[in-house]
Amino acid sequence: MKMNLRDEHGFSLIEVLLAVTIIGLIAAAAVPKAAHVMAVSRTQRVIADLQTLDAAVVMYETEKGTPPKAITDLSDYVRSIDKVKPPQGSTIVVGSSEENVTEASYTLSDKGTDGIRATLGSYTSDDLLPGAKQ
Repeated sequence: MKMNLRDEHGFSLIEVLLAVTIIGLIAAAAVPKAAHVMAVSRTQRVIADLQTLDAAVVMYETEKGTPPKAITDLSDYVRSIDKVKPPQGSTIVVGSSEENVTEASYTLSDKGTDGIRATLGSYTSDDLLPGAKQ
């Protein structure tokens, strides 16, 4: 039995190009949103790390009676303290903008009336929370 190719139905080149163009436009609109969602996720990780370190500072001060001098002093209170690092080379959300993370580690800073706090650069966990005043 001989097949007649004229009875075959398929997509024309124009239809395929139109579909690819529409998919491309949707993808182009979605990529910036996905990048922002990833930055928000990294920011939440940094906030969690800083809050964990702040809690360890309080425990250290309560037990020892003096504030810690360095992050490594908190090794009895945070498991694998040497592995707690910020997402260097990526962005986090600070207020209404995104900033690059250039610091390789968290530090402890004296914040006056707030006492010793864990920081990423000049930011504490309170500074990175949504709605925080800059």
